[in-house]
Amino acid sequence: MATMRHLPWPTGSLVEIDGSGLGKIMSSDMSTGDFMYEVEIDGTDFRVTLPEHRLTLLPMKKRFQNVDESEIDNFVHNQTNKNTLSKTMYDLKLLRNYLSSIGEQRSIEQIPVGELSQILCKFFLGIRKSDGSIYEPSSLRCFMSSFDRHLKKLDYGFSLVTSDEFRKVREVLQAKQRDLKKQGKGNKENKASAINDEEIEKLWESCQLGDKTPESIINTLWFYNTVYFGLRGSDEHRSMQWGDVKLNRDSSGVEFLEFTERQTKTRQGENPKDIREVKPKMCSNSENANRCPVEVYKTYAAKRPKDYCNAEDPFYVATHTVQSSMKSNAQWFKRQPIGVNKLSSTMKRMTSIAGIEKKLTNQSARKHLVQKLSENNVPANQIMQITGHRNIQSINNYSHINETQHKAISKILSTPSSSAGSAASSIYLAQQNNHIQNTAASTTSSTSSSCVTIHGGLNTLISGNVYGGSITVNVMSSTQNCGSPPMKKRRILPIDSDRE
Repeated sequence: MATMRHLPWPTGSLVEIDGSGLGKIMSSDMSTGDFMYEVEIDGTDFRVTLPEHRLTLLPMKKRFQNVDESEIDNFVHNQTNKNTLSKTMYDLKLLRNYLSSIGEQRSIEQIPVGELSQILCKFFLGIRKSDGSIYEPSSLRCFMSSFDRHLKKLDYGFSLVTSDEFRKVREVLQAKQRDLKKQGKGNKENKASAINDEEIEKLWESCQLGDKTPESIINTLWFYNTVYFGLRGSDEHRSMQWGDVKLNRDSSGVEFLEFTERQTKTRQGENPKDIREVKPKMCSNSENANRCPVEVYKTYAAKRPKDYCNAEDPFYVATHTVQSSMKSNAQWFKRQPIGVNKLSSTMKRMTSIAGIEKKLTNQSARKHLVQKLSENNVPANQIMQITGHRNIQSINNYSHINETQHKAISKILSTPSSSAGSAASSIYLAQQNNHIQNTAASTTSSTSSSCVTIHGGLNTLISGNVYGGSITVNVMSSTQNCGSPPMKKRRILPIDSDRE
């Protein structure tokens, strides 16, 4: 009885060659009585013909994975922003406690819209903190958003934000917010300030920044990644991987680090086209090598475990507990990611050790980025490419008048219109960097003119915010109009603006 021969392995199958190399079957032939296969060596264009006994057929990877129905909701839930999810759960717990206090046992999605509207009106009017104090207006607005997210997720059919059925709730909330504002709430007195240059210098002097210890290296990388790459708080740092930062060199030989962004607060990934058009970079600082971001990165790379530098490994790794007795040639870091809580308290920990008493948080470094660039007349549209913001108004929320500018303004307001007042005005304008540059001048027998270009600071000439660009003013000599007929008055149309 003849032995049954199997069918030839299909084209495209993956095979192992002699128990080691990999290849892909391109064609088969059995004219000699035995199966012979043309195999393309993996990673090359080289092909070789081999008998079947030298090959091992590898199982094909499944193109379509089996997905259970229960996995769908779990997957969507796991992709929800953790901070948003935590806030929603906290606010719903608070509302459930309120419902229980009034004898209501149903969940909010089970309550008819008319009843729920009345319940929420009473909730927003009577809610207090556990110590009896009143909430900030923004906290009440967050409650509304959390309840709306929950109802939307469960297909309640009506929206707290848009449906007419909940109009009364929105009116009560707005009235409550106005009442809280009258009581002095809503001024955000506890918000963190931007860290300034003097305070950053203290961090260097106290060795909280630098490359002398494992802790200072982590602190410095965190600070540089926040300021140069515009990363937020701790989550975006925590999600960084070693392969996200590349060390490159430009055409002139200057080294720089380039960052590839992952998921962020403003770019969650729902729109594949919504990505940063420009990858942020930080260049080497040859003038101050001790504070060069590229050199700190190189030191960190040399001190990390060699087998923990793959592209998918975490960027921030834990330091050894005992650092004071560590030698310079020792391995300073572990094969273990830094905890999210430690990253969240980086700024607070550094400033406490440095003796800085001002309220500073991780967000203070990001505010420093916007504040410093704004003070140096970097256009807002360029700042957005570093911070990752999606609209200019967000930049305005970060940038504020600094202490030096406050002092100059106070000097102007408290000084009579005299030479002293003019001097104060000149100081303030100089601080605003409203540079005026003569770019051209020409003189003829009959006319004399000069072209003056003003870079930035157009707010001094035009009411409202102006971002980027330049304005050219042509100044004509008084002799040009001698003997000329008077110019006709023309109506000047207002400049279009999107400000109300």
